[in-house]
Amino acid sequence: MSDFAAPTGKDIAVRVVEADPIGFNLDFTPLEVGPHTLRIIYGGQCPVVEPLTVMAYDASSIKVMGVKDGMVDCRPSKFTGTPFLH
Repeated sequence: MSDFAAPTGKDIAVRVVEADPIGFNLDFTPLEVGPHTLRIIYGGQCPVVEPLTVMAYDASSIKVMGVKDGMVDCRPSKFTGTPFLH
């Protein structure tokens, strides 16, 4: 079980998926920008120090600059284009 709360305190649905015998994946979609609070309960106990903080960012405010060549999904990639600043 887990509880996930937005910065405003609104509850967010979390889907728990068993990944393997010793781990789980949590699937959620933050709808607000900012720190979200995650509380995990397993077997009636809190297995981690809590609460955990998950940050959600506004993707439109993220700028990547100065990238020439690199790797994407373990494949060599070349980046081209005209850099711009706001």
